[in-house]
Amino acid sequence: MLEIREQPQLPLGRQIGICVDGLHHRLARSLTTLAVVSLAVAFLANILAEGVVVTALRNRTAAIESRDACFRQFADVFAATPDSEALLKKLAMSDSGVSHEIFAKASGLKQSEWSYLRARARREWAILRWLDALSPGYRRSLVGARSGGEAMKAMNDETFRTTFLDKARKMNRSRPAVSLDETLKAHELFRRDLDRASEEIGRWLQGWRSDLAAQEAMAAFLDGRQVDMTALNQSCERHGLSIKDDQWRELSGLAIEARDARTLAALVRDPTITQALRSSKSASLDPARAMEESLTRADLAELLAKRWPAENGPATLQTVQASAGRLIDVRRAGETYARITERYGDGEENHGSIGWLITLSLLVCVVGVTNAMFVSVLERFREIATMKCLGAMDGFIGSLFVMEAAILGGVGGLIGVTGGLIIGVGRMTWIFGTAALDSLPWTEILICGILASLTGVLVTCLAAAYPAFRAAALTPMAAMRVV
Repeated sequence: MLEIREQPQLPLGRQIGICVDGLHHRLARSLTTLAVVSLAVAFLANILAEGVVVTALRNRTAAIESRDACFRQFADVFAATPDSEALLKKLAMSDSGVSHEIFAKASGLKQSEWSYLRARARREWAILRWLDALSPGYRRSLVGARSGGEAMKAMNDETFRTTFLDKARKMNRSRPAVSLDETLKAHELFRRDLDRASEEIGRWLQGWRSDLAAQEAMAAFLDGRQVDMTALNQSCERHGLSIKDDQWRELSGLAIEARDARTLAALVRDPTITQALRSSKSASLDPARAMEESLTRADLAELLAKRWPAENGPATLQTVQASAGRLIDVRRAGETYARITERYGDGEENHGSIGWLITLSLLVCVVGVTNAMFVSVLERFREIATMKCLGAMDGFIGSLFVMEAAILGGVGGLIGVTGGLIIGVGRMTWIFGTAALDSLPWTEILICGILASLTGVLVTCLAAAYPAFRAAALTPMAAMRVV
């Protein structure tokens, strides 16, 4: 009887040694495959690194700007009566806060009705931005010579709305982030609610302005002056406003910061300050530059502190530098956000194209590795036949090829991840300056590097699976016939 014994298995270290020797003997082809894997992984790591840096920058700048905008939005409530278009912009662009609570109370709407109005406003605003982004020719074909606001008002006409939707469906252009049909279907009702809310807010503001004591107290508060907060709070309650103590404290701090910012911006234009700047190495007369230098030059900060208005309270070196730092942060945040929006849009427009680029790069990597593995199989027919004659099983032959691919994927992944992350972070630093370094999310970048490296190993192993199967399926006689 024929006895078939269990095939002895080579230790893993010996198998890896055989793979390394095979890669060394075919060094040129191995280096070519390594380069393909490295480039694909570098491209993936670069895109992922840039994505997390841009997201971190966007969140950081948005947080700085939202804090600065919180006080501006509150002050705007009492500045002018908003018409329907101004109210639409406030509803769509600003975040929830005290200003929205005031508008919601003044409009006479319930909280659920106000939330619904805000959601509809964001949809309408998305369509307005989409129209503004169209080329003049496409825009003219849709709405003629109308402005964005005029076009949205014209949507009340069913004939115009139907024609607009028909033309928009036929356009071979990007679509807005919201459904045109769904948004414009409820457009007429939304506009009616918006006009009614605007009228109610206008009536409330008229009542507020007729109360001179409340108006003067609020004006003093917004200027950062000392006011009787109890009297101001009672004035607000008389007009139906209920502002919490913590909200008053936050708004008071923001009002003082805004007052100090205005004071500092005026002081840096003082002739004495500009003379001090002339004596500096930069000889710059730019107020923004003066504020930046006040952070590093104690003599300039002390000069600003001496000229600080007495009604603003005593100023120290730290007061001036803190005010300058806040102004610089807000200015840089605005510049950074503008660059991000210019290059990457609002965060959703480029996701599809980036996904296609990543897919294409990985597909090229798969094709390159598969081709290299097939050529390796063809070059090693006699070697495969010899190993099979010596008793090597199909699984061992296949695992050798997959292991070779995994080694190439691992080494290529490390090289690609290192290069991709360096290029990605370096490029972000080149575009956004030190703001990118200040916002680097090291944990997320490390995770991106690990994911990109593992993707390289996985892709190379999948690409080598079919060539490895073909190599394992060869019979010794078939392989020996190949010259």
